[in-house]
Amino acid sequence: MKKTELKNLYVKKGMTKQEIADRLGYTTSKVKYLLEKYEITKNSENVITDTTPRKCAKCGEEKPGTEFYMRSDKGIETHCRTCSSAKTVARYKSYKLSYIALKGGCCQACGFDKYEGAMEFHHVDPAEKDNSIARLMRHPSSPKILAELKKCVLVCSNCHRMIHAGIIECPEILK
Repeated sequence: MKKTELKNLYVKKGMTKQEIADRLGYTTSKVKYLLEKYEITKNSENVITDTTPRKCAKCGEEKPGTEFYMRSDKGIETHCRTCSSAKTVARYKSYKLSYIALKGGCCQACGFDKYEGAMEFHHVDPAEKDNSIARLMRHPSSPKILAELKKCVLVCSNCHRMIHAGIIECPEILK
């Protein structure tokens, strides 16, 4: 096997070790050995340099390979960057909606409930804050997020700013 052929399959085309092994009739161990021997690695930004057109499984559009993310464990993503980003935004929005519902569904200071994007989680005691809710949403099934939510009150962005400015008092945590 030539180094250039292996590099083309692994880096430019974004194939996984298993896909390369299947294509060439090798074991995945052999492919892994050759990649290490030739010092072939995927670039750190997960950028695909292959411009071969691919069809997005979500929107159905045909786009150049550069419009798809590289998954370090699975090769090239089946959804284009646009669809992949939209999927991520929708997933995080659903997480936030469930956390808002868990905390009562409206601002605990003024009762605002018109727009979930304006709702924020305020830590009643900043000394007890271990992490931000937004950061913890990356792992929504983690028990840490529920523990952190118990330390917060749900407030709209206006009330949140006024609490930090000392204009209004922080509401008590709903049980």
